[in-house]
Parts: sequence; structure tokens; C-alpha cells
Amino acid sequence: KSNAAGTKDSPMDIYTAVKIAAPGQKILIKEGTYNLSSTVKVERGINGTADAMIYMIADPEAGSRPVFDFGGKCAGMILAGDYWYFQGFDVTRSADAQKGIQVSGSHNVLDNINTYHNGNTGLQISRLYSTDTREQWPSYNLILNCTSYGNADAGYEDADGFAAKLTVGDGNVFDGCLAYNNADDGWDLFAKVETGSIGSVTIQNCVAYGNGYLEDGTNAGNGNGFKMGGDSMSGYHKLINSYAFNNKAKGIDSNSCPDIKVYSSTTFDNESYNVAFYTNTAVNTAFAADGILSYKVSNKVAEQFKLLGTQNAADVKGATNYYFDGSKSVNNNGKEATASWFKSLDTASALKDGGITRNADGTVNMNGFLE
Repeated sequence: KSNAAGTKDSPMDIYTAVKIAAPGQKILIKEGTYNLSSTVKVERGINGTADAMIYMIADPEAGSRPVFDFGGKCAGMILAGDYWYFQGFDVTRSADAQKGIQVSGSHNVLDNINTYHNGNTGLQISRLYSTDTREQWPSYNLILNCTSYGNADAGYEDADGFAAKLTVGDGNVFDGCLAYNNADDGWDLFAKVETGSIGSVTIQNCVAYGNGYLEDGTNAGNGNGFKMGGDSMSGYHKLINSYAFNNKAKGIDSNSCPDIKVYSSTTFDNESYNVAFYTNTAVNTAFAADGILSYKVSNKVAEQFKLLGTQNAADVKGATNYYFDGSKSVNNNGKEATASWFKSLDTASALKDGGITRNADGTVNMNGFLE
């Protein structure tokens, strides 16, 4: 209730709690499903501090996760404050074309949050208002060990697992996150000319698979694993120690961004290119790659490269990178990567329950698949 004390025996409703929370306080969410009919919004200006964040976390004594179920009625959650820490709860069934969680503040941490079956992107970082200047765009947010799946808008056009696009500032990081069976892409870092370049985004220790298909096999949207740009605009986004497999389209897609950086990442059996480094209108590219392992057994689609102008080709095609040429995976010296390099290439087993899991600390465990 709105007038409750906010104790275990007299719990306050979530809408009131996010209005009155102060730096250093914790909102404990009891287990159960919360059937909500209006958006939960942390307003701009309701902030923690670097030394005293505001916490909204699942009750540590509970036996199951709390679930915010919006019943297809509205947008899910909007986090416009700074220095908040979300942990351990689920957000589902936002309305068609409405996001599950929108992060529009800065210096926030979202830890072990699950977003699924929402009517648009599960978890997206983007500005709060169309009038916000770049200085107000969300910056330095950490999305940690989160999972986003089965998100789909009615037209299968926009619903990604995760996104940091159109209007985001510097320093946003996705670490240890898992995106699968979303209607559109696993990750989308799209930028467009009308709003200008976005801040550099880092994606690390993450996994994207099965995007473009829903969980029941429905053929949905674009289906890229990691889509890392747009409109041929500079971004210098980084993909590190991550996996893309079985996506309907590309595994790692520059999406015309001319300067993405990819390190120590594996891409396997995506239906289109495993790796696509290209731009549409930029004169120069500045791609960098070190430790890409691209491998295929299900199709013969080779990589896509469009290196232009001042690009140093060695920055992309050095000996540490193994690209699929249509028949095999080789480096620039002709050395071939083979199936024996992997602990497992058994996709069917990887997609079963228990195939890809999380360790006790929340990090992703591939359990040998593609390792």
C-alpha cells in the first residue's frame, strides 16, 4: 500500500517506494508475481551517490525470483535516476512496442535481471526525452550477468534482447549477458545521422544465439547476434570474449559502423556471415580484430569484408584471426582451424536445459560448447 510503513509486515507498493527512496536505502522485493498495469518509473533527480547507491533488490531470504508482469498494458520500467542498483528480479510482458526496461540515467548497475516476452527490446539504454541534450544521455551504466529472451513486437521489427542505441553517452558496458530467441537482434547499437554518433559501448563475456527466431521456431525479424552500429557512423564499440552462434543472419555485424573492435570472440554457424566488417558511406574504415575464431559446419557463407581508405588490413586479417572462406577457417598464413580445436560443437546439447548455464558468481558457463 502507498501509506504502508515499508516493513516486511507492512510492505509499501513499488510505485511509492521508487519515489521516496534515498541514497543508501534498499528496496527489498518480496518473492511472487506482481501484476502491474502502469509503468514503474524512477524519475530523473531521484538519485543515489557514488558512495551510497539506492538498491532495488530481490529479498535475499526468498526462495524464488520476484516477477514484474505488466500484462501487455504498458511500458515496463524506466530508470531515469542515477546511481541505482537493480538485482535479482524479472520483467515481462510490456505492451506491444514498449520496452521491458529502459535505462535513461547514468552510473547505474543492473545485475542478474531477466527480461523476457516483452513487446519491444528487453533492456535498452537510451535517452529519457527527445529534448535531452547529449550531456543528458545515459552514460557509465553496467548491465551485468543479465538475460534477455523471447522479446517480440507485433511486427517483428524492433525487439532486441539488449540495446544501447540512438542516444547513449560514453562508458556503457554489457558484461556476462545472454540474449537469445529475440525477434530482432541479440544486441543493437544502432546510431543514425539525425541524432549523431553514440558513445563507445563495450560488450564482453556475452553470448547471442537464435535471434531472429522465437522460442517456438517462429521466423521473426532480422536476427543478428551482435549488431554494432548504423548509418556508417563512428562508434569504436568493442566486443570482447563473446560468442555468437545460430543466429538467423550475421554473428558479428558492424552494421556499417566503420571502426568496431573485436577481440577474442567466437562466431559459429550463423546463417549469413559469421563476421561482417563493412561500411556503406564512410570513406575510411578503422576496424580492429585480434583473436576472432569463425567456424562453420552447416553452411558455406563466407565472411563479408569492406575495408576502405586508410584502413590497415593487417589490423583485421592478422594471424590471430581465423575467418571462414566458404569451405574452411584459416588465418592469413593459411593455417586452418579444425573441429578438434573445440571441446564441443554439439549445438543441440548446448541448447538443452543445462547446456549453457551460469556459475555461482553469475558469469556464463558454456560447459564446453565452443570452448
